[in-house]
Amino acid sequence: MKITSRHVAGCYQSVVDNGRNHGVVMDLPEKKSGDNVGATALEMAGMALAGCISTIWAVVANNSKCSYRKMIVELELDKPDEAIAAYRRAIAIRADYGQAHNNLAVALYRKKDYWGAWKHLQEAEKCGYAPAESFKRVLSKKLFEKPGQTPSRDSSKG
Repeated sequence: MKITSRHVAGCYQSVVDNGRNHGVVMDLPEKKSGDNVGATALEMAGMALAGCISTIWAVVANNSKCSYRKMIVELELDKPDEAIAAYRRAIAIRADYGQAHNNLAVALYRKKDYWGAWKHLQEAEKCGYAPAESFKRVLSKKLFEKPGQTPSRDSSKG
């Protein structure tokens, strides 16, 4: 397989071809100085992964003589630093937004800021949001020798 990408001069567009007469235009959104005439490279990578997963599943189902009516693959790709900034903005606007605290906790966990994650997980609960017990256990194991042990307020970094 030979993949070719031709950049269009004067803009952020690329025309990518797979060598079998199938091509796509990739571009940046307008807010990133693009013309928004195609998906970004990151979006295309996510789309390719979702397509790969569903194709493999269909092949396995077919080989196993398994019938199905519909299968949907959903992926969520994120940029942790941008997500963290967005959740912080949401919390600044509405401090009692439990789901934003929870989502910020998950994003901070992914960045290995376990104490920050713990703080926002606690805030989510104070706001009435119920974080996933499995996430609480995993985070607790990262922070404490004994799972389930809780920190004192003085021991968290914030």
